[in-house]
Amino acid sequence: MLTKAQAKSKSVTIKVDGKEITSETAPFNLRKTLQENKVNVYPFKTKLTGNCGGAGICGTCAVKVTKGESNISKASKNELNTLSGKPADWRLSCCARVSGPIECKTKVW
Repeated sequence: MLTKAQAKSKSVTIKVDGKEITSETAPFNLRKTLQENKVNVYPFKTKLTGNCGGAGICGTCAVKVTKGESNISKASKNELNTLSGKPADWRLSCCARVSGPIECKTKVW
């Protein structure tokens, strides 16, 4: 018999920078899944300036969502503040919970 968590989880394939990644459990945190699959979400400048480690305040892990916007959690007020003035299709990968297929591009800064 499946647990409640197992019943809700599902396999989801995402495409990032042309690479396909499949996660066996959804919803999942986009940043963590990308890092687990050796996709660097941070631009080169963060090697010098650092990043917030997934707290949603530096904005350096931003991705551009090109397909499947409805399969990502709604942006929080904190995320919207961090991305203020940026295009509407940008999301912080550390704040995004993915529940279905998406396509995105990293290092948009």
